Amino acid sequence: MRIGWLIYGDLHLQTGGFFYDRQIIRGLRARGHRVEVVAWPWRSAFAAALGSLWGLEWRQVRGRRWDVVVEDGLVMPSLSLRPPRWPFPRVTLMHNPRAFTAHPPWTARWMARLEARYLRRIQGLIGVSRFNVRWARQHGFQGPATVAYPAGDHLRPDLTPADLQARTHASGPLRVLFVGQLIPHKGLHVLLQALARLARHPWHLTIVGDPRSSPRYVKRLQGFVARHGLTHRVTWAGLLPHAQVARHMRHSHVLAVPSRSEGYALVYIEAMGFGLPVIGSRVGGGPELIRHGENGFLVRPHPEDVADALVQCMDRAQLARMARTARETFLRHPTWEDAVEVVEGFLLTHFAP
Repeated sequence: MRIGWLIYGDLHLQTGGFFYDRQIIRGLRARGHRVEVVAWPWRSAFAAALGSLWGLEWRQVRGRRWDVVVEDGLVMPSLSLRPPRWPFPRVTLMHNPRAFTAHPPWTARWMARLEARYLRRIQGLIGVSRFNVRWARQHGFQGPATVAYPAGDHLRPDLTPADLQARTHASGPLRVLFVGQLIPHKGLHVLLQALARLARHPWHLTIVGDPRSSPRYVKRLQGFVARHGLTHRVTWAGLLPHAQVARHMRHSHVLAVPSRSEGYALVYIEAMGFGLPVIGSRVGGGPELIRHGENGFLVRPHPEDVADALVQCMDRAQLARMARTARETFLRHPTWEDAVEVVEGFLLTHFAP
């Protein structure tokens, strides 16, 4: 098939969503499909939506000879108020409803209406979770859909049960890991507030993420850490390549990313590959992977909920049980090859010429 793929920005950005796109595109190309990526410049959702009235971005697609176009959900505003008249079907790839990442509340309501308008006009949907498909249907989408879960096998975790046992029962503080964009939606401030409540407990937090994502937010968090006397207990590791992220996962005890919502966080299954129980959001696709009290904890993004989950992880016997279950969850989880096969089968079944 000849497949167009629309994104904002740079496909090589190191976020879970862009990594997902890269893995699927690489897999489709390996199976003989021609995938052409078109990158539009980043703009605010409001400006992009107004621009869609004049087709400012989608004019670049004129004359393309594609059988189908896959639109990363981030580009939704540029295709919202006025739909393009393209001669090929349109499929959206929904990582997370845009309305869930918008703030304040009035912006989220406006974004939900904009997204519903967009969803009524596309022909297919690929979701990274069943939650995303349900949300899209509740907001006007009526076409065929499929779910292609992200995978974690690219990090090639090879821990044995003995490795997990030794790590869990080694002396020292609970080693907590946060991996994600350093933006308010991901909930790092909630995690820090929770840990501040546990100042009398032994713990250490490592934060992996690009401080340039939201410098003012990061500066506020660093001030919070300093004011509460936690500087020596928090390591700001910065943006790291996958190999170094894997090293941190290998030596940590638990992953905590208490975001407001996750479509289906790639980092959750990556961490479980290393036997890390995950403290994640109960809103979105998290409940499709995290089983509360077994391989992690589903929490509200509130400090008291996160603190309670962390205290339970400090019970080393419970932590050991959850580490084994997290690893077993990973071993049963679909691989990237499985995800590519799902996407390919969906496109061939519904949109092949």
